[in-house]
Amino acid sequence: MPGRVWPVILIFPVFLVFLILPGCYRETPQEPERSENRESSPSLVVSGDLAWRGWGEPIWPQGRSHWHWRELDRDQAGPRKGTARLKVWSAPEGIRTRWIFRPVPSVGSKIELVPVDAKQWHSFRWLAGRGVPVPLPRQLITSAYFDDLLDLLQTLTLPHFDRVVTHWPAWPVPVRCRQFISGQVDLSECLREAMAAWNEGLPSPLFEPDEGADWGVRLVHFPGIQLQPPLQARITRLRPDGAPQIVQIRVGGNYDQPWDRIYAVRGMVHELGHALFMWGHSPDREHCLWERGPPQVDVPAPDEKEAVRWWHGLTEGMDLGNYGRLSAPGCSKASSRPADRPAGIPQPASHPGATDPAGRR
Repeated sequence: MPGRVWPVILIFPVFLVFLILPGCYRETPQEPERSENRESSPSLVVSGDLAWRGWGEPIWPQGRSHWHWRELDRDQAGPRKGTARLKVWSAPEGIRTRWIFRPVPSVGSKIELVPVDAKQWHSFRWLAGRGVPVPLPRQLITSAYFDDLLDLLQTLTLPHFDRVVTHWPAWPVPVRCRQFISGQVDLSECLREAMAAWNEGLPSPLFEPDEGADWGVRLVHFPGIQLQPPLQARITRLRPDGAPQIVQIRVGGNYDQPWDRIYAVRGMVHELGHALFMWGHSPDREHCLWERGPPQVDVPAPDEKEAVRWWHGLTEGMDLGNYGRLSAPGCSKASSRPADRPAGIPQPASHPGATDPAGRR
């Protein structure tokens, strides 16, 4: 009997050797993956939604980016500084963002965030620990007079709004056109044509006729009076929060001949741009908000419509003055800018008082 047992005794140790070989039959415990927050130095994580209430796709590109930050109001010798990582992604509830700051900035300190890739993002200032930092992407435009879309938007919203995002209470904005005739020109029809120029190509209209609304835009006619400028946008009533409730478009008797109609329509396209809170002016004659008038175009430029989309899509109360316009000078349009305008210096925004020889703008 003992002679029959020994093969089993010899084979059994060999089986045990194979059983305990790592990676073959017995799995070794795996080290957990190191998360972005598990590093030696302390970090501050700030997460939240990037609210977007405008039409079209939200403006933020998805992905990861790297930033530098420094405190601007530090009393000690030299500013405190560090790095930050940003992740932007799409979630069912909207666009999400997560910042990781290292080391932890002082709560309540004003810091400047500067992107490593300055061609993608604008630098901006943020009060540490107060809400979620909202980055703005750099978006180039056609006009040679501006570095990018933010440059245009800041220029158009500096007058009256001081670059602080302000919204109408709802869309579309109601327009009281009434029925005004000046000589041989139907001013109300000119306004409706100007509204169509702004509404063209959008998923939903910006303006619609509404004679009974208690807010929005109203056409006002001063027959027989030669106004200078002949078309004027005026904020005549404010909401309790200080935002405009009523914007009047005032027109005199300057447009009364059939050949005046084109000037009336172009001028009303211009004034409706103001009614969208683009209260400034552009040095680019291809823009309907051209500062030197009379307007040379029948419709707003795509860049102007995009500026309106940003303004009304971003969170109300957001201060665009906190964002730098020249984050990436190597990528800007400065090389093609006319010689009379230095890079980063907008033309002074004045109300369009220039007229054509007949007194029409």
